[in-house]
Amino acid sequence: MFRRPFVALVSAVLFGPQAIAQTADTIRIATWNMANLYEVEGVPLRSRACARSEAHYEALRSVAERMDADVIALQEVHSEVAVHHVFDPEAYDVFVSGRRDEDHEAGRVIEAVDPAAPEPRRTDGIYTAIAVRRSVVEVVAVASVPSLSVAHAEPGEPDRPTRWGMSLTFRAGDRTYDLLAVHMKSSCHQGALDPPESPHCATFARQVPALEAWIDEREADGRAIIIAGDFNRRINRLRDSDQFWTDIDDGDPEGLNLWRLPYGRETCWTSSRRSRTPIDYLVFNDAAWDGVDRDSCTRLDLQPYRVEDAPLSCLSDHEPYWVDLVVTAAE
Repeated sequence: MFRRPFVALVSAVLFGPQAIAQTADTIRIATWNMANLYEVEGVPLRSRACARSEAHYEALRSVAERMDADVIALQEVHSEVAVHHVFDPEAYDVFVSGRRDEDHEAGRVIEAVDPAAPEPRRTDGIYTAIAVRRSVVEVVAVASVPSLSVAHAEPGEPDRPTRWGMSLTFRAGDRTYDLLAVHMKSSCHQGALDPPESPHCATFARQVPALEAWIDEREADGRAIIIAGDFNRRINRLRDSDQFWTDIDDGDPEGLNLWRLPYGRETCWTSSRRSRTPIDYLVFNDAAWDGVDRDSCTRLDLQPYRVEDAPLSCLSDHEPYWVDLVVTAAE
């Protein structure tokens, strides 16, 4: 079942009595860093996070309705319950990385939070997740990707692990896609990786082989690949010469070729809120890119959804991006 018929039709190809009429439809792929999304009203998820009110959740629900996305890579969410505060539980399934369960089993997360406490949580409590509209997308497999988690070390500070990824294999129309939701190490937006110019860049660089391995394995199998999320990297500052980009888009396996949005001055680059080079991206290999409706690329300005007398960051300090994929559906 699809919701957006594409303006063009894929011509039916007739091969005798088993001919199948085909039309083109679209599904929407999005990414959104939701900035410490927590399920408890009036309580911040971690220090310096916003204590959201019901008005904030209502505004976030309006953003989700405007996005109208079918598969959403999410970052900085605390739980399935938190995501369902924003994305309708009657419509969306939510998969949160296994890092959350690991934190609970290790006793690193406190559920009973004292709103008056200056440090209401022992860990940052933010995880990577994927939301899927169940009426549109057939989920084939879901898995956490713990290999993206490496220890970040700074002098005089305890080691802190980076976040896990989340992998989704889904079917839409006659195509199967592998999507990886990522939230890469922060504070290495454009620094050198080899040699690393800071501890943050050293940590980021140690995540790259795991990401590259995930891509290469699926490219070698001829699969359609999507990587979506907060890359924490201003790739477009150097375009295709960015050190991170050249590492993952290296033509190996033979024929590997990656594309990303935003890239040039598409609608999903500019907004009234930010003019700086983005750090959130949707990345595709050739097998997935051939279905991307590039003109549909959108970056949603959150300013119209702002809650009165509250900072805009109480919605998020990132804006959602999305793009439509054209898929062929048999009738």
